[in-house]
Amino acid sequence: MPELRQLWQAIDDTRADNEGKATTAVLSIPVANALKLLILTGCRRSEVAFMRWDEIKKTEWTIPAERTKSRRQHKVHLSQLSLELLAEQRQLAAGEFVFASTQGTGKPIHPDSLSTTIARLQGRARKEHDDSAPLYYLEHFTTHDLRRSFATQATELLMADPLLVEMMLAHAPPKLIGTYNRAARWKSQVDVWRRWGEVVAQSVAYEQYSNVISIKR
Repeated sequence: MPELRQLWQAIDDTRADNEGKATTAVLSIPVANALKLLILTGCRRSEVAFMRWDEIKKTEWTIPAERTKSRRQHKVHLSQLSLELLAEQRQLAAGEFVFASTQGTGKPIHPDSLSTTIARLQGRARKEHDDSAPLYYLEHFTTHDLRRSFATQATELLMADPLLVEMMLAHAPPKLIGTYNRAARWKSQVDVWRRWGEVVAQSVAYEQYSNVISIKR
């Protein structure tokens, strides 16, 4: 959790609307918000990067089967903090994509941009490492590790059932379970995403992390 806080802070410190930053240190707002949505949802980088407005209905985001690794439609509940990020993007993106490229091409940001940004924040974007990078001192991690963080915290901190978390990650269920048990447990998934959004808002996005976290069951 402290590392997530430091990552969130580094994203805010290098956003394009943060005055006083060198051009090489600027992080576009769409990329910044996409990285935050990765933390909040546990989704894959390509699912977030190619997110479309017509996939969102109020607090529900439906990722079509052709855009998921499992080739099955996947639903994600959008917490209050996620909706705030999307509200900012709505003011910036006039086209069909939520995280539109700032190059004015009408295309979405590329998933590799998210990976490159994480590497740059760690000073690992080039062969010669930059020890002045804001997250250089952290153990090496990638965008995919944000999914691992989401799964781990949902299980350990929020006490979510591991199989439920697997559903939330859009992983295929074990063969026997997938054959005999068709329950989606959507309400339980919504509850976990909602509570995770509250934890991120309290302890990652807005306040310094502490060992005491209020969790509503």
